[in-house]
Parts: sequence; structure tokens; C-alpha cells
Amino acid sequence: MEKNNLKNIFDKVIGSVYSKVESMDRKPEVVLIQDIYDIYNEKQKFDIYIDTFNSNERVNDEFNSLLREKLRLLSLVKYINYRIFYNTDVPERFDSLVSLSEEFRTDLEKSLSSYDSDDNYFEVEYVAPENTNWKPYNRMFIQVIVRLNTNEPNNDDLVKAGEKTLQVILTRMVKGRYSDFEAYSLHMDVEELDYSNDNEETINEETIKEKLKNHATSIRTKFLEELESSGQDAKIAYKDLQKIINGGKNVTPEEKKIIETELKGVLKRTLKKLGLLGLFLLPGGSVFIILLKIFEKRRNRKSDDEKPYSENMVSEGVKFRTFDVDVDTDELKWHRDRQDRLVEVIEGENWGLQFDNELPISLVSGQSYIIPEGVYHRVIKGDSELKVKITYL
Repeated sequence: MEKNNLKNIFDKVIGSVYSKVESMDRKPEVVLIQDIYDIYNEKQKFDIYIDTFNSNERVNDEFNSLLREKLRLLSLVKYINYRIFYNTDVPERFDSLVSLSEEFRTDLEKSLSSYDSDDNYFEVEYVAPENTNWKPYNRMFIQVIVRLNTNEPNNDDLVKAGEKTLQVILTRMVKGRYSDFEAYSLHMDVEELDYSNDNEETINEETIKEKLKNHATSIRTKFLEELESSGQDAKIAYKDLQKIINGGKNVTPEEKKIIETELKGVLKRTLKKLGLLGLFLLPGGSVFIILLKIFEKRRNRKSDDEKPYSENMVSEGVKFRTFDVDVDTDELKWHRDRQDRLVEVIEGENWGLQFDNELPISLVSGQSYIIPEGVYHRVIKGDSELKVKITYL
């Protein structure tokens, strides 16, 4: 059911209930409808907030009782929660805290990722503001549901340690940056780790090589997104990794350990979002080795004859060309062609084309561009892999 339809239904229901409560000063109204997802029953629900504009507690109780009866008859209680409040600023405050709770969730996920291991890791399932008591008070708290995935789900000491860790982190967050929330409500589910993947294939060295080969571009892109919102130590570790890759020098065990420690959380979040968490479960798997394989393509090219793209001819005068998302900007040089050509963009985000003495233009998927013979031009790097079809004219 859509929000607008739900509001119209509630307006009619409230109107019929209002007509039966003679002492009400003014017809109540729906002031906020908040989408929620019931993770236990796996279905969409709504929070409905109703302002009665009445200070008389007896009248409000009468209204609430009649409303509950009406909603039960209409079976609306199956997919809605409703709250009644009395001349407070709750709707405005709640609305602002909804967006703040999204930031809260992101920061909580980052904090918990530092505790991840092959044997245990946290997942944040639900974060949202709630109200402890709508009638006499105006107190907001944040509700958090977290899952602990572990290979020891029956280990009470481990579960208690997980709950204590969560409590420490949440207390620090609420007392610190998120002091707009006055308290938190925590629920932690515990589930056993599933070491199988969708195909129930054996996870081994060949598996990791194949997965890295097939998903390297998406892993690199998502990893750099996660790195951008990570701490300074992680960014420094990534720069050190790049120096090792580009310089080709040997890495000491100490340097390797530092890089692994600082980038483990970033890589874990990346693989989790891409559904490739199994890469972490490889026997003897190394964060450093995984990162090395992902980013090793970023090395400098050995000669000017090496092209910053790969291509294949499909017919006479027609070929497909692919630019990797990690191509160095310096490799996309000014050049000119010996023949007119039509370039059709198959896919690619935020790439550009610039002709000599002209401003750059965007290369848009599905559109074609003519590059005349002998005209200097260059390709400008974008944010994803660029694929084009080239037809010689």
C-alpha cells in the first residue's frame, strides 16, 4: 500500500472515530508516515503518527480505544504501527533524526568492521529512532539490531563479549557525536557462519584467482569508494601499497602486517557488499595478497608501444575497445588518427572526449561521435570501465 492511500484511509478512519468522541476539541490528523521494514516477518510496514491536539488524558484514551477497535476491524493492524502524541514537537524532531540515524549506521558499521575475523563478524541489520513514551514525555532513543555471525553460536562467553563490545561502542556514540539521541535499544541475533557459497564449490587458491580475475574491476571500484570514507591511517596504508606495487620493491613482514591491519576493514566491507565474502575464508588467505592481485594492474607500462586499452576486431573496419577504470591519466595522451572513424559508446560513466582547442564533451552511453582524420584529440578518464565500438569510415 502506498503512503498517500494509507493517509487517505487513516483520515477517513480518524474522522469516523472523531465523530464518536464528543469532548474532543479538534479533529486529529496524521502528521507523519514513516516507512519501516519488519525484518522478523519480512514485510513492509508503516509507522503512523497522529496528533490529537488534546490535553485531556481521559478524552485521548477514549479516542485511542475507539481507534484501535476500528483498525482491528479493518485488519490494518497487520501492516501498520501507529503512535499517538499530544501537542509535542515529536514529528519535526523524529524527521531530523531519521537522516541522522543513517549516519549512525554507517559509523557503527565502520567501528564494528575492526572486530571482524575469519571466525566472527558483525552485521548491522536495522537502525532507526524510536520514542520511549509518546504520552507524558518527548524522549527519543535509537533502536539497533545487530547480527553476530560466528562459528561458535553456542559459546555463551563469546556472545556476552559481543554484546559488551556493542554496548561500549553504542554508549560512546550516543554520548559523543550522536548526543541528539538520549539512549539506545540493542538487540543482537547470533547465527552460525556459513562457509559454503551458492555453488557449494570448494574455496581454494584456484577459486580466489578466478574470482579476482572475474571481479577485479568491481572490487577496485567499490574498494576505492569505501576507502574514501575511511580513516587517515587506511588511506596512508593504501598509498604505501601503491608504492610497493609501482616500485616493485620487496615488502618486509612488518610493512605487510601494517597494510593488512589498516586495510582489512575496508576490504571486508567491500567484499561483503559485492557478495564475495568467501574470499576472506580461504585457508591461509592474506589481505595483502588479495589487495596486491586486485591493484597490480595499476603498474606503469613498460613502453610507449603498450596501449592503455584492450581491443578485438569483430569484422573488417569494426572493432571493440575497452579502457580499464584503473588506467593512468598520463597514458591517455593527445593523438591523431589516420582515418575518419565513428565511435559508439557501449558503456562507461563520466568519461570524456576533447578535441584540440575545444572544451571536453561527455561520452554518453548509447551515443556516437565522429573523430575526423588528422585532428588531435584525447580521451578523459571516467569512473568505470569504458567500452566503445569503433567503425572506420
